[in-house]
Amino acid sequence: NPYLKPQNFNNPGRKTWYLNQAGCFSNWCLTDTFCGICMGECVFNKLADSSIHEVVKPVIANTTLMNSFFKN
Repeated sequence: NPYLKPQNFNNPGRKTWYLNQAGCFSNWCLTDTFCGICMGECVFNKLADSSIHEVVKPVIANTTLMNSFFKN
């Protein structure tokens, strides 16, 4: 997201899934519940022993093979 300034959660040069904490918190306050949508939807927030994740992570990090699959 080009509007986010680099912070602890958005560190340039680091390959990771970034979180818009300000937007998340705003939405969390509006819903008046413990939202958790991102936790439930993130494919990498699953059991660490799922072998498919260990295959997908380096593919995503080093190729464009799955770009259309993960496109918003």
